[in-house]
Amino acid sequence: MARDDAGAAGAGPALIGINGATDGHDVARMMLAGASAVGLSSAVMLRGWGVLSEAVATLDAYLAQKGLSAADLVGRAADSRRNFADMPVLDQVWRNHIPAPLARLD
Repeated sequence: MARDDAGAAGAGPALIGINGATDGHDVARMMLAGASAVGLSSAVMLRGWGVLSEAVATLDAYLAQKGLSAADLVGRAADSRRNFADMPVLDQVWRNHIPAPLARLD
């Protein structure tokens, strides 16, 4: 299910997402990060085989909502990442996240 263009995720061996996936949303997150396959073994051991059909149904619903195929999802987040140097300068934004009396420290 890998995309023809590897994008920012890079060419090379396929990535398999493991360790922590418990449902279809986790599968989508790992695919967005570049995984072309995701393991759900711990979730199956804890909750049974039904986890697999639930994960597939959740992933299918997500893909339908977004109008994407599973192959379209792989690496999409990696493709949209930016370098820190390319991010806009947000001078003094910290003042929006602290109480007003403290924000007046000049």
